[in-house]
Amino acid sequence: MVQRSPSHFQTGTFYWAHHEKLCVIDETIAFMGGLDLSFGRWDTSQHVLIDDPEDGVEPIWPGKDYSNARITDFHTLNKPDEDMHERNKVPRMPWHDVGMQVVGQPARDLARHFVQRWNYLLRIKNHSRVMPFLLPPPEFKTGELEKLGLNGTCEMQICRSAGPWSMGTPDRIEHSIQNAYLKAIQMSEHFVYIENQFFITSTVVDDVPVENKIGDAIVHRIIRAHREGTPWKCCVIIPLLPGFPFPVDHNDASSLRIILECQNRTICRGPHSIFARLRKEGIDPDEYFGVFCLRNWAKLPGDVLTTEQVYIHGKVCIVDDRLAIIGSANINERSQRGDRDSELAAVIRDTDMIDGTMGGRPFKVGRFAHSLRVRLMREHIGVDVDAIDEEDLLKNNPVQHEHEQEEWDPESEQQHGREDIIEERHPHESRTFNLIHTGTDSLRQVLHGSGNVGSKNISIALKKVGIKHDTPDPARAADLTFQEERQTYTREGEKVPGFTSTTVPTLEEMTVAEHRPPRNQAYGSPIMEDPEKEAAEEAAHADAKLADGQEYGAPADAATSLATDDQPPETRTAGDKSDLDAEDQKAPRARSLLRKHLVTPGGQGQGPWTLPTPTPKIDPDGFEDPVCDEFWKNVWVAAAVHNTEIFRRVFHAIPDDLVTTWKQYIEFISHHERLNKPVPDDGPEPVGRVPSETGDEDVPEEHSPGHDPRAEELIGNAAPRKAKGPNGEDSEQPTSNGSQAPATGSQANIPAQSPSEKAQNEKAKRSKGEVPPFTKQEREEMEALLQEVCGHLVVYPTRFLEGEDIANNFLFNADRMMPLPIYD
Repeated sequence: MVQRSPSHFQTGTFYWAHHEKLCVIDETIAFMGGLDLSFGRWDTSQHVLIDDPEDGVEPIWPGKDYSNARITDFHTLNKPDEDMHERNKVPRMPWHDVGMQVVGQPARDLARHFVQRWNYLLRIKNHSRVMPFLLPPPEFKTGELEKLGLNGTCEMQICRSAGPWSMGTPDRIEHSIQNAYLKAIQMSEHFVYIENQFFITSTVVDDVPVENKIGDAIVHRIIRAHREGTPWKCCVIIPLLPGFPFPVDHNDASSLRIILECQNRTICRGPHSIFARLRKEGIDPDEYFGVFCLRNWAKLPGDVLTTEQVYIHGKVCIVDDRLAIIGSANINERSQRGDRDSELAAVIRDTDMIDGTMGGRPFKVGRFAHSLRVRLMREHIGVDVDAIDEEDLLKNNPVQHEHEQEEWDPESEQQHGREDIIEERHPHESRTFNLIHTGTDSLRQVLHGSGNVGSKNISIALKKVGIKHDTPDPARAADLTFQEERQTYTREGEKVPGFTSTTVPTLEEMTVAEHRPPRNQAYGSPIMEDPEKEAAEEAAHADAKLADGQEYGAPADAATSLATDDQPPETRTAGDKSDLDAEDQKAPRARSLLRKHLVTPGGQGQGPWTLPTPTPKIDPDGFEDPVCDEFWKNVWVAAAVHNTEIFRRVFHAIPDDLVTTWKQYIEFISHHERLNKPVPDDGPEPVGRVPSETGDEDVPEEHSPGHDPRAEELIGNAAPRKAKGPNGEDSEQPTSNGSQAPATGSQANIPAQSPSEKAQNEKAKRSKGEVPPFTKQEREEMEALLQEVCGHLVVYPTRFLEGEDIANNFLFNADRMMPLPIYD
């Protein structure tokens, strides 16, 4: 067994890890993928939240297997049978992962990989016992494979991320996993499906570039598809929140906020994001690129409603249902660069081709990649994949005979040049150099972060340790970085202040505005498709607002006031409303409709127990063509939007697109306190619990530390945000059309001190029970809505706290001191 040694001073490695997951048996059978050999990793396709059996019944997840990383990390592992959580109060966090068994020659390749590292560690480590060097096993002979029955239809290439510290190669870094991703995306014809624990690529975060080029490959492929007019889509599924303890506004949630910042910079915020780069080319990002997450719900003992995210831990990329990449590598710098975490991945192509469909046309697909992609997508929107697998086994046709299989020649398919799999290192880049480089790089980032917090003289600090600082005025450089990373592009390609997420309607808004799903693919009809129904909603219910009248979910530069979110997105870049297309004009109406279905204890609006979108009809056999609108928009996206609206209506689940400031955040999660109240005259149990998210104070005492008072302080601080001007003076942050931006509820760099008096008063009022509990009828309506949930799929929120982000107020002061390479 090889694990990361606790002693890495001599290699200069402090941050990186052996992240690969590998088990080889007899140099013939191997297991690899994303699954850790750890507690809490086994799960079913149903991803259930509770496991609190009656007395005498054994639990499915005993002891430490019943875990929730959003509540607390593993502890007291020397007592594996003891529970970490009260099962009747805390749901487990379901685990979605992908691993595989490998036999034959690829397993032997993995055995040789193990031997290479084993021998390297024997050379550099001091061991207390004598252990032998190993010889790498030879290639299998054809006759051996046939005799053992290990020949099949899948062809496989093992790829690695490996470098000097992990493999002992001082003059080379291998990043063949990144190369596999790049080539697969570049050569894709119609569809790329990605599941990953992180999505941090091709962007700039706080003036630090993220160098892996997977995001570049996606953007360039979308631009090419747009110019050629060919159907192409990329579907990315990541966790709603990183798997770290504490709510978003907690002092100790630095890791969570930093990763969210990096992912938002990759997807939708800043000029280097995928949204902004596509917008610059006049392309609607939602037509080609979609990001989704998973969430489930359950009933704790006593019929207490609860919800938790389904944590995505798999690392899968399926291209055109022909090629699959499965391994341990996340989409971030640590896994893709090669000189950081060590990783393994397998590129799999099935020579057994079957008839399929892409973009409405016949298209040959590989049996393995196609069946894997269909199973994953079915699982996410509620199809019983286990029952279908049983049926398929009974009627599965035998694979093609070996003489009928076409041999794959990858070299003949190369069309976009060749990447360098190995990066050469200069001889001077020794272990000592790695140690100095890692330390100085971390110091640069810590001092850069401290400069953003205060007025520390970075130049003097760097000079003292012998590091040259390129910028003569660090304060001015920080201001320029702040302004540069908070800009976007108009449809005409003009660079303007703001985020693309504020000008591009969200996927949910577009689904509501386009009246999807249509009547023939839904149980019911969209509200906006029926003028009478929409008029009735307008008359019967007011938009949900904060206590001071601000509109929930208004984009950061939506209007001159957050209380009047009625302007289409393009009015910030085009002065004449007559030039706006119909889609832009529908966006505010759709957002208003979403607010009418939101209940807000701290403000206005109670909302009907209905939804803006109907439940989509899901055909288990309708997953063959993932690119056509009939599936992508009317089933896949419609199911994600429908589920998102249900979880918002019942739980006020975090994160959410209707929460754009800390002030909105505090009032939004106050709904959880109302959930904690029991129904009058119906027993002591509360209506619901959401223990991993802010506002639920009825959680086990040992895991209920106070939240950061900074966010609560912002209830009383609705002043306009200020940013440094070009010459360092304070100025109101302008919107895209030059007008003053609305108040985001905070100012940049407000210190995390005690709550304001108004915040304390608001909290005291709520604690006195002034917010009435839910009635029995409302509790029944909640469960009825939850019964309409289609699987686990929800939309990734692109506007969550964007008002604070655009004011440089999303990250806390302590967050900026953390070295970014640990997280990106």
